[in-house]
Amino acid sequence: MPLFQSSERRFAGTLSRLIYSNPFLPQRVELERELLGDDYEPAPWVYYKVDELDHEHPNLTHLDERVERLAARARLRLVEGVQLNEAEVLLYADVVTYLLYRRFRSDLLEAVARGLKRPNEAPVVPFWKRFAADFKHFLALPGLKFPAPHDSAYLLACLFQVRRAFYQIYHHIAGASRPAASLRGTVWQSIFTHNMERHFRLGLYQHMGRFPFHSLRHGARPLRCRLRKFLPCAECFRLGAQSGGIGAVWSYQGRIHWCRQRPTGLARKKPRIGKRVP
Repeated sequence: MPLFQSSERRFAGTLSRLIYSNPFLPQRVELERELLGDDYEPAPWVYYKVDELDHEHPNLTHLDERVERLAARARLRLVEGVQLNEAEVLLYADVVTYLLYRRFRSDLLEAVARGLKRPNEAPVVPFWKRFAADFKHFLALPGLKFPAPHDSAYLLACLFQVRRAFYQIYHHIAGASRPAASLRGTVWQSIFTHNMERHFRLGLYQHMGRFPFHSLRHGARPLRCRLRKFLPCAECFRLGAQSGGIGAVWSYQGRIHWCRQRPTGLARKKPRIGKRVP
């Protein structure tokens, strides 16, 4: 018995494309239409800010319900000992990733908002234990192995980064025109590249500091950014859940290290934004 029936596999494959698509371009809305079929309700051609309220479109609610049911059925088959191949493992991981993001979207948004209000304080993650429990329920199953790094702390760091980027772009680049939509999509791509799956799943984030980019602060001179990489630390989230915050974010060995305590022997200093290309 396969992990997914044929219709479920098509749905999971389309959902995987949606997860790694640019949320500010028309493709995202078209993928929602494809996933929901007859249940799809009319929606704007792209996502953009309408007013100060945080609207939740009914299509997202319909999609959440379908994903919850699919993840529950797939997990039951895994517990029963269904045989897996690598493609099915990756599809299942994508389904659960979407599920966890949607379940904890409000918690992630609160963490982002607290960080913006108190930029010099550690982000608070009081929902860590609930997140880790849901991760374990769906993904820490006997015999389930992933070909890429996939632990709870790493996934939470990815989801936090996605939620923070979406919040900043959505609320600060307004307008329903094509130029405005294109600008939002371009800013998103500048953070996660044109291939978000490769950025997270294959570890491209570890090498982002090697690529030059342009900064208005330094004119048109290309810079090499050191702050678009992160090294999530599982212990920092556990300690953060106990103490009420993750702790400081340290620039260490060219990466951003999410940890309550700085690496041994590392002097406390403000991370560099970038350095000029020779």
